[in-house]
Amino acid sequence: MNRFAVIALTVLLLLPAVAGCSRKVGGSKLTRLEARVDELEATNRKLAAERGELDAKVTELSRALDATTGTAAGAVVAALPRCAEIEFDRLTALVDRDGKPGFEAVDVYIRPIDGRRRFVQVAGNLRVQVLAYPAAADADSAPRVVGEVTLGPAYRSGLTGTHYAAPVALTQPIGQVGDGAPAAVELVAQFDDLVTGVRHLATRQLDIGR
Repeated sequence: MNRFAVIALTVLLLLPAVAGCSRKVGGSKLTRLEARVDELEATNRKLAAERGELDAKVTELSRALDATTGTAAGAVVAALPRCAEIEFDRLTALVDRDGKPGFEAVDVYIRPIDGRRRFVQVAGNLRVQVLAYPAAADADSAPRVVGEVTLGPAYRSGLTGTHYAAPVALTQPIGQVGDGAPAAVELVAQFDDLVTGVRHLATRQLDIGR
């Protein structure tokens, strides 16, 4: 084996170890993010299954209603717009209410939309949580709930758009930089639709001005 072959073989043998070290350095943070992705994917699969079952029930009940009334009443009911998902409006953001460094609240705006992505009015219960992910130095720590609100959403419509407002006060101000500032801030919204019985979830990471 010549010199160049020996060098090439040595490099190939060292590559897995180097990759392992790199992964270990950010291992805690990567593992936490991977777990979060797995959790969200599992939730999405569960919601997709629930929606499929709901669609089947709507079709079944619509046919039964048509057969009973002798009209297309079931088709009319089935065609009514319903909430297919929820999303955060673009106005959603951390806010500084007192002019001092740091954010004291989050102005949250939720848009329930139908299958054609049109706004629909809904009836139900909305819960919004604000999660603060620890800085790199505390990567092993779990995210903290730094704000939460549960309410029947207050409907708003105006020049800025149509949405439901759910302002959330924070338990303590969130700094933009320096000691104690989180690595990331995430919103988690859960809406339980009282009309369809379906639970809708949405998440968004907020800009903390780094």
